[in-house]
Amino acid sequence: MGFVNWRCATDDTLDDAANPRYLLPWLLSGRGKLSSNIAEAALHWKSDSSLRAPDFQIVFGPVYYWEHGFRKTGAPALTAGVVLIGPSSRGSVRLRSSDPADHPKILNNMLREESEVQAMLRAIELVREIASRAPLKTRIREELNPSAVVRSRRGLTQWLRATCEHEYHPTCTCRMGSPETGVVDEQLRVHGVDALRIIDASVMPTITSGNTNAPTLMIAERGAEMVLAARSGG
Repeated sequence: MGFVNWRCATDDTLDDAANPRYLLPWLLSGRGKLSSNIAEAALHWKSDSSLRAPDFQIVFGPVYYWEHGFRKTGAPALTAGVVLIGPSSRGSVRLRSSDPADHPKILNNMLREESEVQAMLRAIELVREIASRAPLKTRIREELNPSAVVRSRRGLTQWLRATCEHEYHPTCTCRMGSPETGVVDEQLRVHGVDALRIIDASVMPTITSGNTNAPTLMIAERGAEMVLAARSGG
């Protein structure tokens, strides 16, 4: 994911939503800034018209969002999150030691493929174009990130590699497959370990093209059926 941020000309954003004055309206009516899901608009988009399905999910939020929300501007802002949902790069999760309390070694390996970088640059161009047109144009003062001065492909590529983040949809770390290519079989049983199944998003062979909540619920329901069937001898 790459974030593009703009400073807004008005203060009707969510940057001050934590102010206590918004709590009572939300408690009484369920409305107001605290009722927002933050990502109030989204689109799925093909960075290449030859693709069978969108490879990007682009979310827009009326708030400044950077470094997982830890950095603030002190001014009203708008954010577009440019999310590559069709990645070809693959990371890894490995044991760091034999100590089960030791943190695993995680390699995200984002943007390893040049094709991913080029797709991300096209997506950034798209959100910049959207922001340059009405109605957003009249509500934006300036581009904060990557900023209006970063225009060259080289400059944008350097900015992208330095600032890209993941989008909280970790999957595939215990993927379904053969003992040579995966961790679990088609019944979600761990290869080589008796009476152990994994039933969560980690068993996906590949990440789904969008949010992972609904597919994970489906995996859980199917896994529960498998467990009950095994207990009953079915």
